Amino acid sequence: MRKILLTWLSVLTLFQTPVSFAQEAVPVSSPTTFSPPSPGLWDIFGTPAISSDSQGASWVVWSGSVGTGYHLFYSRGECRGAGVNSACRPDWSPAQGMSFLFSGVEQYAPSVALDPAGYPWVVWVGYDGTDEDLFYSRWTGSQWTPESKISSDPSSLDKTPSLVIDPQGTAWVTWTRWREGQKDIYIAHWTGSRWTLPQKVNSPRVTSNLSPQIVLDHQDRPWIFWAGFDGTDDDIYYSYWNGQGWQPEARVNFNDTVPDVTPSATVDETGTIWVAWSGFDGETYRIYFSYWTLAGWAPEALVTSRRDDPSGPPSSSETSPSISAGFSKYPLLAWSSAEGPQRKISLSRWDGSLWSQPFELRTNNSTGPSPTESSYPSYAESPIVCSLSSRQAIVLWSATHVEADLRSTSTPSLHARFLELDSLRSPLFNDQPPATPNGGRQTTNNAPKAMSNGSFLDNEGYIAFGDSITAGDGDEENLGGYPPRLESLLDQQVAPSTVLNEGVPGETTSQGVGRIRQVLQQDQARYVLLMEGTNDIFLKVSTGTIIFNLSTMVDRSLSFGTIPLLATIIPLRNLPGDPPTDPGNVATQDLNEEIRQLAQDKGIVLVDQFQAFSDYPNYQTALYADRHHPNARGYDLMAQTWFNRVLEARVDGSVSVLLNRNSFFSLSVLETWVSLSVTAGALDFYLRLATPEGTLFYLTRPNRLGAPNTVLPLKTGLFLQEAVNLAVLYLFKGTEPPGTYTWTAILSLPGSDIGNPNNWVSSYSVSFAFAP
Repeated sequence: MRKILLTWLSVLTLFQTPVSFAQEAVPVSSPTTFSPPSPGLWDIFGTPAISSDSQGASWVVWSGSVGTGYHLFYSRGECRGAGVNSACRPDWSPAQGMSFLFSGVEQYAPSVALDPAGYPWVVWVGYDGTDEDLFYSRWTGSQWTPESKISSDPSSLDKTPSLVIDPQGTAWVTWTRWREGQKDIYIAHWTGSRWTLPQKVNSPRVTSNLSPQIVLDHQDRPWIFWAGFDGTDDDIYYSYWNGQGWQPEARVNFNDTVPDVTPSATVDETGTIWVAWSGFDGETYRIYFSYWTLAGWAPEALVTSRRDDPSGPPSSSETSPSISAGFSKYPLLAWSSAEGPQRKISLSRWDGSLWSQPFELRTNNSTGPSPTESSYPSYAESPIVCSLSSRQAIVLWSATHVEADLRSTSTPSLHARFLELDSLRSPLFNDQPPATPNGGRQTTNNAPKAMSNGSFLDNEGYIAFGDSITAGDGDEENLGGYPPRLESLLDQQVAPSTVLNEGVPGETTSQGVGRIRQVLQQDQARYVLLMEGTNDIFLKVSTGTIIFNLSTMVDRSLSFGTIPLLATIIPLRNLPGDPPTDPGNVATQDLNEEIRQLAQDKGIVLVDQFQAFSDYPNYQTALYADRHHPNARGYDLMAQTWFNRVLEARVDGSVSVLLNRNSFFSLSVLETWVSLSVTAGALDFYLRLATPEGTLFYLTRPNRLGAPNTVLPLKTGLFLQEAVNLAVLYLFKGTEPPGTYTWTAILSLPGSDIGNPNNWVSSYSVSFAFAP
């Protein structure tokens, strides 16, 4: 999770990595950083909006705070040249507050579009402390008109508007309306004198309809795209105005059982409608696309082919796509890529048949290929791409510089960059992976990709996995949040332990899915402490997709042999002046109910951090450093809450094997003594014999071996057993194969795959020889 309360800084110097497929880097302009109207606090909230005309004039609108609530700011980009064939690099005006800056209503989630005269209209969400409604204003040529309401329904919350204006001047706005647990898509349009009454677009069969985007086709009909939950997963839906009403919603993507979210849509100069979104491919989240043909939607396809080793962890998670064709027949696509703890922006352009090889806009302050210890990459997030012409485009993004300790963050800033699109022509990916049997993608792949080569996980090792709340943002004692505090508790009261802080600021659960396998393989710890989802709440991701992602992370942990503990997310502070990300913590509480159910369904330990915070007296003022990060006292509480539940999840034990001799002959007796103890949790016990040919026999009861290569435990669910001793006697008849035999005694996680050594809590092997 990204910390965004900050002071004004100067422009960050950004570098762009040379493109791997070309001799020269793609020409780009120097970055523009939008600074506050005057020095002071500058808290950027949410995703900015941009719109441009055919001459390259651009308007950027965003929500920010200068210490008096969250209000709209804008900057105007005037072109140095005009026309589609001239270089057009905007000169941005200083950031200014809109004329109704201090109206007493919080303003955020803007959408901007230009009318036929080239004047911008802005639609946004306004929050008066009890209700979220839609407002609008338009530029007259010299000033903004007074803000006016589009919607007003005290029984609902209106969120995430998207605006478009047709050549006749008719403005259409779509948004998500939250009411009594249902999230529906609504639409209204400007008649020339007023806004029509809001009209519901989706049917009741699709719930949790989020992230609407609206575009105009070549007949100037509005089309709406959104992510909707059908009871199984999120899919990309669309509807369009047929002249009489809204066409019943239909699906764009394949009908599979994995999430497809955050659509972005555009129309190119030929009238072709394009849609891009982030979808789960069975391993991580990738960018998919489709376009409208005379026969309907083209089959979904990946924008990027997998460039990493298919047998290893993926190189990145791809989220938050933004696609724009504008005044070109070649759409440009930008998205966020997460590789480990790094965040970057990737871009690709359609050349008429395929997407170009992606290139990266680096947003760190080092020219090297990788960050240095003292210079960690900036977190570049939420890119917005806007085509200016057939040759030029602008990319807009926000970035926060983070030091190598993942805790010290600088000012999050808003940036824009100019691109020469002709430079993006390049060799292309054409090795799209084959379709999987379900018609689209694998549902999930949780099998371990790497084993620990027979070694065991650290039984006193813990992985703290999450976002900036795990990383320790807001800790005024600068200890690093709850992980070092938990480690101290474990050291003092249980055993010398290691708690590894794997928190990444700004991370969503979609990005966590792509990162967790690598972390498990790298850290080799027995336990993983999962707490993630706050950033998904910020981005209005559906509860169904968040739970899918958390469930996938739990399954991958279990498959690896790591014991997961799952935490609810803490409440947002929601004090006056805080941005109304989740008023009343309604979405947070809904998610936490599902997290509690998920822990029960998976049979894993739940750590109810939300309840621990809610039960603390005056928690909003006592436990928080800012609107969503705990202070030192809050992290103390988190550590104690983790500790109390870790004791229930712990497993530990030891086993040893002793033989009466090391070599045997015909008619000699093999005497095997096994000693074992379980000191924490419940464990299964196996005793197996490996023959010289490699056949495995498992002891099923004292002095009785089971069938060859049939895995059976000798004891299950051993719980707090002290010094259990077992004697096994065997008389060699002389018919046994000669060679080396090996006894292996194993204490493993209950019900786990014994073929995965990571599931072994303790083991002991001893070999002996037999000769007839």
